[in-house]
Amino acid sequence: WTSAKEAGEKLIKPELGGSDKVFEERPIKKEIKKHCGGRVEYLPELRKMLWEEKGEEWKEIVKVATERRVEETQEVGYLSLGRNEVV
Repeated sequence: WTSAKEAGEKLIKPELGGSDKVFEERPIKKEIKKHCGGRVEYLPELRKMLWEEKGEEWKEIVKVATERRVEETQEVGYLSLGRNEVV
């Protein structure tokens, strides 16, 4: 998964020579499919592991951050790729 993640990031992140425009290209590059697929495949298990070991305070932080992110996606001018998405 790490190699797929890194290959995808090189195509996506401007600081690595990539661009978010890669998602508009057709056909979608196999590196992007693997990158996105890996994120979806591993996130549920990661969440489960973290959820079981973290306390209620941490869960509340995640809940508030999630609600804020959903609200931001509804704003005019929202950019889906940005460093502001990190908790």
